[in-house]
Amino acid sequence: MVDTVKLYLGADEFTLLEHSELRNFTVKGGVSRMVRNPSRNELRAGLYLPSLTLIRRPTNAGVKESLSVEFSAPKLLFGNNFDELTDKDFGVVIDKLEASLRHLGVIVSKDNLASARVVCWHPSKNILLDNPLGCQVVINTLRKADYTRVYSIQKTNFQDGEVLHFQCNSKDIAFYDKLADLHRAKTSDKKSREVDNQLQVSVLDDIGVVNDFSVLRYEVRINSMRAMQHNFKDIPKDELVFSRLFEAKLSRQLLLKHWEVFSSQIDYLSMDVNMPLELLQNYLAENKNATPQASLAAVAGLFIANQESTTALRNTLDKRFGRHYWPKLKPNLKTIKGRRYSDISKVTSSLNEFQPTRIEMLSKSIA
Repeated sequence: MVDTVKLYLGADEFTLLEHSELRNFTVKGGVSRMVRNPSRNELRAGLYLPSLTLIRRPTNAGVKESLSVEFSAPKLLFGNNFDELTDKDFGVVIDKLEASLRHLGVIVSKDNLASARVVCWHPSKNILLDNPLGCQVVINTLRKADYTRVYSIQKTNFQDGEVLHFQCNSKDIAFYDKLADLHRAKTSDKKSREVDNQLQVSVLDDIGVVNDFSVLRYEVRINSMRAMQHNFKDIPKDELVFSRLFEAKLSRQLLLKHWEVFSSQIDYLSMDVNMPLELLQNYLAENKNATPQASLAAVAGLFIANQESTTALRNTLDKRFGRHYWPKLKPNLKTIKGRRYSDISKVTSSLNEFQPTRIEMLSKSIA
């Protein structure tokens, strides 16, 4: 479903109260601008409020005033974006948004919010993978494919198997490790990918020790009105409003459309080849209690045995350490099940099913 939304309101669609904070403007080129973002203290106190941008622009007919309202719909409703919205939540989101704006001294009717033009839209999906290295597996696999024949990619950001971000002409596409991002926010909110993660760092306490699964975050970010029209060609321009776009099927269609492009570029035949990193990831997925030393030793043995032979490995060890060592090592050299394909397949099935993720699901997965 959708996460971040930015709505545009004309001068006749909102009213500023006397206590509104939208008073101290900066002026550039004759245009006055006032921005009000949620403060760090508000976020830490669990108070999530939309970001507001009030613009006063001189025209031949006088000063034209407009207001942009940007917010994360699930954070507005749930205080986090692990919990995902459904179509039934629209009325509650409108109620919460109207009350939050009133708290900030801005009056907007619920009808005007529902019919507001959308200028930024971020469909997203949290995908629960029953593999603690699942996000790294998916991101590393996607990174190796060539998408330049499909997308006009301006910039790619890859960070240690935890983030993969493509900046394209009409959209940004991002995959990242949701739990790793939240752990970074717990250390410093400046290090996390999401700017307001301080609001939801307590989620880590709710779900306990997170070492049995991972959560892949997948987003398609449409950040301009022109991009909105390009990505929703079947919807007339005047219908690109909040109430019309708040449909799970539209988010699903857009996310699936781009995922199909990504997955079609993957070399599935070589996905689970027995290279060192792939062997280690698959070994760790199958042996959750293994120590780092035992894991590296087993993977080294498997790689050598695959490249040469088990007999060659045994003879080498016998000559150096004696024959008593081999029986201790042999049980660790069993065939490792390929996991990379199953993690990619899980992303596909989650997008097809498009069932909302809930924090309770994360808690149950480690119970």
